[in-house]
Amino acid sequence: MFEAISEEDVGLFRDLVFSVNTQYYLDSAISGIIMEEAPAFLNDQKSAEDVAAIIQNRVQTFVDEGAT
Repeated sequence: MFEAISEEDVGLFRDLVFSVNTQYYLDSAISGIIMEEAPAFLNDQKSAEDVAAIIQNRVQTFVDEGAT
């Protein structure tokens, strides 16, 4: 049913993650959101765009609630 993720897609995802160059502190809640959602992309269950939108939504909700 699902195809294995290609090495090219893995490389693109890694490049994206490692291209982030602004981080003032590590927030364990935000890191947790990413760690929960990223496997869906890495396991080819959701597109990068879908996962990014989910992460963005969850992080925005977290920030809007004033939790840091």
